[in-house]
Amino acid sequence: MVDITTERLCMTPVCDIHLDAFRRLHGDPRVVGGMKHGVLDTAEVEALYAEYRASWQAHGIGIWSVLRRSDEFYLGIAGLWMREDGQGWALRYAIDPDHRGLGFAREAAGAALDHALRMHGLNRVVAVTRDINEASRRVLEGIGMVRESDCLDGVAGRLLYATRHKS
Repeated sequence: MVDITTERLCMTPVCDIHLDAFRRLHGDPRVVGGMKHGVLDTAEVEALYAEYRASWQAHGIGIWSVLRRSDEFYLGIAGLWMREDGQGWALRYAIDPDHRGLGFAREAAGAALDHALRMHGLNRVVAVTRDINEASRRVLEGIGMVRESDCLDGVAGRLLYATRHKS
């Protein structure tokens, strides 16, 4: 497990010290209402947290807690998780709504993606967002991902982004 430091952020693999903040984040409809899993109850949050921790143990990569470097305030999550639909490793990020619009999502997602590509040798990472989520589309495009599909799993409006293939 590895920490990542950027200009404004410290990212550390999800850990028990941030579990309460993780619970709040995944219970907030403003944060996760548009994500695949939506708002989670306590048992679902615990299961997701355990899945993220297990990914670190099994693969050496997973989801980081995103903190501001200046005061270690918990901003959200960013990192990679293995999709169950066969698409492979997927980028996931969620930032506290009170701290959106400041570039934290782009900085965290970009750092997580860069780490996955450079340190783990991944050739392909995907991300899924909805067509109406303009902010998420800007983040993905801003870190160099390209839209591959406008329909995922037969659902129109679910956009699949992926890293550019190396030539």
